[in-house]
Amino acid sequence: MNIASRSWIRKAAALIVVFLVALAGTRPGFGTVRDHGKEISVQKRDGQVIKGELIAVKNTTLLIDSKASSENSIDFSDISSITIIKKSQFLSGLGLGVLIGTVGGGWAGLLSGDSFDPHLTAPQQAMIAGIGLGVIGGTIGGIVGAIAGADETIKISEPRNPYKTAWLLDKIRSLSRFPDEK
Repeated sequence: MNIASRSWIRKAAALIVVFLVALAGTRPGFGTVRDHGKEISVQKRDGQVIKGELIAVKNTTLLIDSKASSENSIDFSDISSITIIKKSQFLSGLGLGVLIGTVGGGWAGLLSGDSFDPHLTAPQQAMIAGIGLGVIGGTIGGIVGAIAGADETIKISEPRNPYKTAWLLDKIRSLSRFPDEK
């Protein structure tokens, strides 16, 4: 086997490794266990705000475990908006971006050999490419993580369309501790 064919094989192997690392980080539900419902904030039509864990949605009633309020069940017709409170994903996005960028840049720099700068060795090029792409990957990952962790607010308008109401109740039910209860 000549040198050119070995170089192609190494580059293809590096590309596959980078792709698999990126794919592992984007798999939905990877490493998560759901043992509680989402934290929500419900604003009623009278202006009252109730925050707590969404336990279940039965018919058109939301059951909420709220430490601050004695009211635990809210009828859907009394709700003006629901905010789904999400945890920030900034640090996990940043970490994943740095990991993918550093590994990808390191492999690219290592496999490039002396082709970019003849004064630098392959490990030195790998380090420079890894740091550069790690910073870029971390920036992109942090931005994507911050956007993914932003709270989602659902405004409920009048008059209510029964199909939209059923869709909203199903969406909210899927976020509860007991999503199969109806």
